[in-house]
Amino acid sequence: LAALIGVAIVTKDSSENRLKPAAAREKLLPDLDVNAVRKVRIREYDTNKGTFNTVTLAITGDQWGVGERSGYPAAFEKLGKMLMDLKEQKAGKQKKYGPGAWADLKLKEPKDGVKDEGAGLSIELLGESDKVLRTLVLGKNVTSSTVGREASPFGGGGNERYARVNDDGDTVWQVDGQFYDIRPMPEDWVDKSFIEVTKIKEIEVTPATAADGWKATRKDETGEFTLADAKPGEDFDKDKA
Repeated sequence: LAALIGVAIVTKDSSENRLKPAAAREKLLPDLDVNAVRKVRIREYDTNKGTFNTVTLAITGDQWGVGERSGYPAAFEKLGKMLMDLKEQKAGKQKKYGPGAWADLKLKEPKDGVKDEGAGLSIELLGESDKVLRTLVLGKNVTSSTVGREASPFGGGGNERYARVNDDGDTVWQVDGQFYDIRPMPEDWVDKSFIEVTKIKEIEVTPATAADGWKATRKDETGEFTLADAKPGEDFDKDKA
């Protein structure tokens, strides 16, 4: 009997903590220290394609890399912008929705490989030793006249989005950030900048079949390229240089 009473008390306390609304606040992720973030995991179940997508961005030494691309350098400016946008995002309007309603709002946290149409876009921020700093789930879009800003003088409202923070119990926030550029696709996060090459004086292509290779040279950086060792009838296409 004592054990049952103990379980009942623990269950009651847990339920009360879960149902307790989060304190009103200005920022969605208060006190977020972006410098403490060492890894970002973005996950989502694509209901249109029926696929589970994930991307992991992690810092090694002083460089961020894309885990699903063998650590290839990540687009640092895009990553930095995302972290600052999350840090500055206003909390907006506070609502109460229990777990039973999360699927309808697409606010369930996606699980690895689980095809769940009620799951939203999860952004997990981790620190040293993979300690979870914050987990944010972005859900359905919603239209509202005011969410952390003045109503439009022309009437109507803007597009907002439901959001849920992992330690806010049943509280759901209605925020004005859409975060359309945050997708769990590795190709979106790789650094697409290429090594800047200037003052080229020689170009050589060495394919698998040696006979298909070629080399073009020029005397100085302003001159025109000519095909080296050109055979009769061969010439260099200057328009493609």
